[in-house]
Amino acid sequence: MRYSSKWPNQSVERTGMSRLAQLQLPRRRRLIPVAHLGRSTYHHIMRARQFSLIFGFMLLLFGCSREVGVPLSFHLSDQEQGGGGATVPTNTAALVVSQLEMVASDAAQRKVTIKLLAADASAFEKLTADNFGKTLIMVQGSNVLAAPRISEPISAQAGIIVPIGTNVDFEHTYRELLKLSRQ
Repeated sequence: MRYSSKWPNQSVERTGMSRLAQLQLPRRRRLIPVAHLGRSTYHHIMRARQFSLIFGFMLLLFGCSREVGVPLSFHLSDQEQGGGGATVPTNTAALVVSQLEMVASDAAQRKVTIKLLAADASAFEKLTADNFGKTLIMVQGSNVLAAPRISEPISAQAGIIVPIGTNVDFEHTYRELLKLSRQ
C-alpha cells in the first residue's frame, strides 16, 4: 500500500487547535488530542472478520447441536408377554434404531406411527421374517412400548403403528421418539 503526502491520514481528524496550543502541550507534558485514531476502514474490516469467525465457531460448537434421543431397540423373546406386565429384557437387542425417518402421533388412540430409515426397515423386515412365532419387544430407555407376537413378516417401508400402553407416559414417549426423527 502506498502512502502519499498529498492525502491526509483518513483515520485522524483535525482537532481544531491553534499552532500555539499545539506547541504548549509538549511543554506541559500532555499528549496532543487526536480524534478517532483507530477509525480506519482496514481495522473495521478486520474486526468484522474476527467477529464473524468467532460467531461462526460458537454457532458450530453450540448452536447446531441437537438433543439426542434415547434409541429404540427391538428384542426377541420366546415367552408370551402378559398384557401390560412386559418387562425390559436383559438380552442383547436384535436391532437398535438411533434415527427415524418420520414420527406421527394419534394421542386420542394412544398410537404412534414411526417410519424407519431404509436400512433399518430392511433389517426389521428380515428380523420379523426369520423369527416367526417369537415375541418382539419394543423398548425405549426403560419403557416397554409394545410386545407383539410375530405371526408374519412385518413390512416397515410404510411405517409401524405402535400402540402405547397406559403404563407408559404417552407425551414423554412421543417427545423422545421425535428426538430420533430427521423431521
